[in-house]
Amino acid sequence: MVAELRGRLSELQARITSADAERMALQREAAQERAQAAEERARLQSALVDTGQRLAGLSKAREADLDRHRHEVDELRRELRELRQRPWWRRVWAA
Repeated sequence: MVAELRGRLSELQARITSADAERMALQREAAQERAQAAEERARLQSALVDTGQRLAGLSKAREADLDRHRHEVDELRRELRELRQRPWWRRVWAA
């Protein structure tokens, strides 16, 4: 009976050792995956910040273009108004 119990104890200790080794391997793997996830999160956050900055720059450039075009349109309208106010013979003569 004692020999049988010692055999069973040895078997259980071997299983415990195996389970501990497996647990430690899983912990290392989980730690590596957490580190990779943190690196990916940092990379994505950096890309998001860069994209946001580029978008802000493009938005400012778009607004500047829009203001310039508005100014051009206003100037053309002013010129057209001035031309329409001239007598017809001056318009023909100027052409």
